[in-house]
Amino acid sequence: MRRRGLPVSAVTWGGDQNAKDGGLDVRVALPATAVIDGFIPKPSTGFQVKKSDMPRGAVIEEMKPKGVIRSSIAALAEESGAYVMVSADGSTTDTALKDRREAMADAMQGVPQADKLTLDFLDRGRVATWVRDHAGIIPWVRKRIGKAIPGWHPYGAWSHAPDANNPDYLADDAARIRTGTRDEGDGFSAIDGINRIRDALRTPGRVARLVGLSGVGKTRLLEALFDEKIGANALDPALAAYTDAADTPDPQPPSLVANLLAEQRRMILVIDNCPADLHRKLSEMVRVSGSTLSVITVEYDIREDQPEGTDVFSLEASSNNLIEKLVARRFPQLSQVDTQTIAEFSGGNARIAIALAGTVEKNETIAGLSDANLLVRLIQQRHPPDESLLLIAQACSLVYSFQGHDLEGENAELPILGELIGKTADQMHMGVAELRRRDLLQQRGVWRAVLPHAIANRLAPMALQNIHPQRIETAIINGKSERLLRSFSRRLGYLDTSKEARAIVAAWLGPGGLLHDILNLSEVGKAIFHNVAPVMPEAVLAGLERAIARADESTLERSNHFISLIRSLAFEPEFFERATALLLRFYAIETDRNVDDEAGRVIISFCHIYLSGTHATVQQRLALIEKLLRSSEPKQQALGAQAMEAMFETDHFTSSYLFEFGTRSRDHGYYPKSDADIVDWFGSALKLSEAIAATNLPIAEQVKKAVAGGFRGLWANAQLSDELDRMARAFAGNGFWRDGWIAARQTRAYEAKTLSPESHAKLRAVEEFLRPKDLVAKVRGIVLEAKGGGLGYDEMDDAEDLDTYDFEAAEKRTAASIEQLGRDMAADTDSFQEMLPELLSSGGGRLFPFGAALAKGGEQPRAVWDALLGQLATSPDNNPVIMGGFLSGLQTANPAEVDAMLDDAVKNPALSTWFPYLQASVVIDDKGLARIHRSLELGLSPIERYSHLAWGRASDLLPGPAFRDLVMAICAKGGIDAALHLVSMRLVSDKVQKRAPLPETLEAGRSVLAAFELGTSKRQIQREDHELGSLAQVCLVGVEDEPVARRLVRMLKEASADYRLNAHDYDDLVKGLFAVQPAAALDEMFTGDDASVKIGVRFVETLTRRRASPLDGVPPPTLIAWCNTDPESRYLIAATAGSLFKKDNNGAPLHWTVLAPLLLQSAPDPTTMLSVFVKRLYPNSWGGSWATEMEGRVRLLDQLDVRDNTDLKAARKDVLDRLRFQIEEARVREAAEDKQRNARFE
Repeated sequence: MRRRGLPVSAVTWGGDQNAKDGGLDVRVALPATAVIDGFIPKPSTGFQVKKSDMPRGAVIEEMKPKGVIRSSIAALAEESGAYVMVSADGSTTDTALKDRREAMADAMQGVPQADKLTLDFLDRGRVATWVRDHAGIIPWVRKRIGKAIPGWHPYGAWSHAPDANNPDYLADDAARIRTGTRDEGDGFSAIDGINRIRDALRTPGRVARLVGLSGVGKTRLLEALFDEKIGANALDPALAAYTDAADTPDPQPPSLVANLLAEQRRMILVIDNCPADLHRKLSEMVRVSGSTLSVITVEYDIREDQPEGTDVFSLEASSNNLIEKLVARRFPQLSQVDTQTIAEFSGGNARIAIALAGTVEKNETIAGLSDANLLVRLIQQRHPPDESLLLIAQACSLVYSFQGHDLEGENAELPILGELIGKTADQMHMGVAELRRRDLLQQRGVWRAVLPHAIANRLAPMALQNIHPQRIETAIINGKSERLLRSFSRRLGYLDTSKEARAIVAAWLGPGGLLHDILNLSEVGKAIFHNVAPVMPEAVLAGLERAIARADESTLERSNHFISLIRSLAFEPEFFERATALLLRFYAIETDRNVDDEAGRVIISFCHIYLSGTHATVQQRLALIEKLLRSSEPKQQALGAQAMEAMFETDHFTSSYLFEFGTRSRDHGYYPKSDADIVDWFGSALKLSEAIAATNLPIAEQVKKAVAGGFRGLWANAQLSDELDRMARAFAGNGFWRDGWIAARQTRAYEAKTLSPESHAKLRAVEEFLRPKDLVAKVRGIVLEAKGGGLGYDEMDDAEDLDTYDFEAAEKRTAASIEQLGRDMAADTDSFQEMLPELLSSGGGRLFPFGAALAKGGEQPRAVWDALLGQLATSPDNNPVIMGGFLSGLQTANPAEVDAMLDDAVKNPALSTWFPYLQASVVIDDKGLARIHRSLELGLSPIERYSHLAWGRASDLLPGPAFRDLVMAICAKGGIDAALHLVSMRLVSDKVQKRAPLPETLEAGRSVLAAFELGTSKRQIQREDHELGSLAQVCLVGVEDEPVARRLVRMLKEASADYRLNAHDYDDLVKGLFAVQPAAALDEMFTGDDASVKIGVRFVETLTRRRASPLDGVPPPTLIAWCNTDPESRYLIAATAGSLFKKDNNGAPLHWTVLAPLLLQSAPDPTTMLSVFVKRLYPNSWGGSWATEMEGRVRLLDQLDVRDNTDLKAARKDVLDRLRFQIEEARVREAAEDKQRNARFE
């Protein structure tokens, strides 16, 4: 019912299956208009559930005791409802099912409106079918029947909260949930956060991650996701399955995910205590196309979580008010003062609060106890004082986690920790066990950790005070376990207020210390350096400054891992300038690893008003930007412009960076608290932009573009219309400001409905002021290419309602405007001369029609042409787009002049290199064709530019022989690529026009294919391959084309043999060759000596890993005929290289292709053929469980048609037995590997 959006409150139930009742155990009472079917046949449906089997007599007796129909059943008939009898033990064949339904109908004989009652009988098989369709309740059913799935649970009290009498979720109104998005502000309340997580998980294929410190209520929040009493649109609890990865579930989560995906079951999996590696694996598996699963994983380690493709939600500690409510509800005997004391000590951690509250005896108070005393009380709980246990807890808290299983050996860490406090490994083991019983320590496999961290982070400083530093130095710092040292450093990272921790880190950073040689640290050393940075950030920053100051580029390149740490150090305003100076050192280098881009992105992220990761003042950020803009280095200037663009962003803020830094109080950086703060931010940035724009700096125009880029958001969202109005008028006072005009136009188009009347009127006035007033400004505004696209001059007043805007009509108006502007400029010599440099240096599609209009409006076309020609010659970076348009516009009115211009272009030094483009801009007649041949002979134009002849169907009108000769002439000059493009586009034109290709076109295509050589194209291989494939399928269909096809296959095969190409580089060509010349392609690919055959098989196997096999294009009879010419070897080749099985879509199961049974039936040795099939079943790659993937493939063998061949049947049975044994072995191995991999804390 939840799936259909129907209220589950319409369902009532109760009673024992075998109890005497009114004839109904479950009642569904939906509105009569509700649409429902299937297992609930009618809106009004009653279910009678019996444990025992229900034969005919029992059915009638149940419905009609003592010959009188039950009133509840009669009432269902009156409502046109349904009555369904369910038997838990019954199992019916079709005949028995029919008999029971007839018995139900007989029982209704003589009952008024019996014909309106729908009757059905569900036996245990049909009930099982229903259960399988609701996978989330399978764990519940299995548990009820005594066959529980180890470690997996249906929806229920996953958190094991002891308050069974008052299970309602206590929601915190304070901000508790963060998502790392701008709109969260200080965070979302618990209810809002729950609703957002629900929205993420509602869609199959989505993955969420809930992180937060141990004890803050993550598991309880997971329960709330499925609780309809909390928030809105609760998730369906029937879809939920929960496990705690620390409980070593069987199957392990990846195996279960693989199985559920293979079976296409919809579920929402909840994985508690899920390590980052396991999360990444599950995320990759679940986010596949056609996925039926959603997953939410939970972990206490908030530092390492920023996984790809995951919605991350961070659960903060509870407010003191909520903790007080929780404690008061569970421990009503406590005084208000004690409740407040516990809440303050807990730091918002519910687990600590509840554990501490449980230590308070009746008539006892803890008010006035110090934090140290409260901590000792928390460890002792209601047990007698135990100094030994307290020492063990302290020693264990010194590390983030430890191996707590082994007492001796190279992996044993209990002896090392025990050495710190004079305890044996056995004593440590007993103490650890007791801490776990007191819920102060958690276990994952062999690993242990003192949790919550709020406890460990209080115990660890006590340990550093109580344990002599020399013991720590000997056992951990200079000990034999790098893992333990790394874990120790991780704990230190949370102890920035501990004097002892700071002393250790200072010694490590000092001369001769563990971390002194910062740029040459080992991988473990790098991890330790990052771990302890929060303890002494200034010392770490100073160390980085000393090291990076003397580093060369190669050293900086391999030290890029420091960039993220430097970003964290920039959080504090006092470190901002020093940190950004270090980032600029990384930005200055040029490497293939894009280290400079990485550093640049961090600097740009500092300049966002939200999610910047720093509390540097706006003045500090603008000072950095100004320094960059005024730099003499163009690279720094460009970074400054990008940073200024970031300053003006007003919406769509996201961040992929982490914001945690040890236990130091960190948020997402500066967050404006008021509208005044927002105005100050953007207003300050505008002032700097105005100052830079008024200079002669090279970057000034880019700064003005940055203002234009932010114009819409600043006007609509930031209350800065007055400042923008003034700046726009100032910028336009120095000449037409095209970017500003476009920005104002876009703001009118997209924001008109949201602006106040006053703001809208002011915007209209600004836009009208910015409009191009004179001819030059209009051409710049409408014709020339610019960010934001061109706008039609005559569409000023009707683009404010985009819902009704007529874009087609606007395009026509724009075309008319361009036409008029071109004619006007032809008549205005001064404007033309002013615009001339820009007309030849700009790009964009509007220059061509503008050039055509320029030709039509002028009285002296030769003078205009000469001016264009002269400007083109001034720089090799200029382009002749406007000249092509000019020729196109002039051809109709003065074709002789056009011929003269093009004749000159063939040999003119400034035009000859561009001749093919210019000729392609007009209709190619006989004169044009002669010019092209003359240009080819002279060789003054780069050969690849003859590809222009294929554009705009310029060559479509060439007669077949002329087209063929042109293609062959281009080929003769080494222009294979241009010729290929010409023929390809001609074939496309033929297809669009639905005409058959001319014989000469096919001949030209054959010539290109015959001359083609690998490595001659400057284009992308994919585009070249597509054109080659299209030519092959049209031009090589005849018997006479076989030699060309053979040559191409042979060339590809030889190139793959010495790895000059990858097989999939030319998959379209290979596919085309096998389709049109199958026998020749098969011969060339798979004949020769053994080495040659292996090369061909490897080629096709490699190709098939990413694409369909080219043999799929060979008709099966043709392939079988080819095999029969040499059956001993060729059947094996076909079985190895052909497609034997496939999926119809991503979610569908595998099935045999048509080829597979044909090969099996036709091969001389079917048993050998079967062995090849089996070998092909083994996957080359898979996601998740190999056993699950293989199990789906093995099912194919059961479906394989072996006819009555007894040898094949026996061989198949042997293979199935062997494969199933391998699968079972793999499942055991995978479970063990998953268990070992997932049972970690770090």
